[in-house]
Amino acid sequence: MRAGNAVYIDALNELKAKAGDNVKVEIPPRNVLLASFLLFILPLIALMSGFFIGGVVWSFLFLFITYLLIFIYDRMFHFVSVKSRIVEVL
Repeated sequence: MRAGNAVYIDALNELKAKAGDNVKVEIPPRNVLLASFLLFILPLIALMSGFFIGGVVWSFLFLFITYLLIFIYDRMFHFVSVKSRIVEVL
């Protein structure tokens, strides 16, 4: 990353890094795939399902409901599903 850019994430700190340290973070591939599915594939499926069931209005209704459920899921299980960890202090 270039100097001056910062990304803030929740990560398990087994290496006792301090605030302000540059670190390398590892995120399990399973978590990345699940997040990608929830944010991209599931809404697309909902959009197409709604279109085939009732047209354009239903497709956007399904899409809205899907994003609402994803938002609720994220708020309820955010700290349970985050399993990123610091693997190296740079």
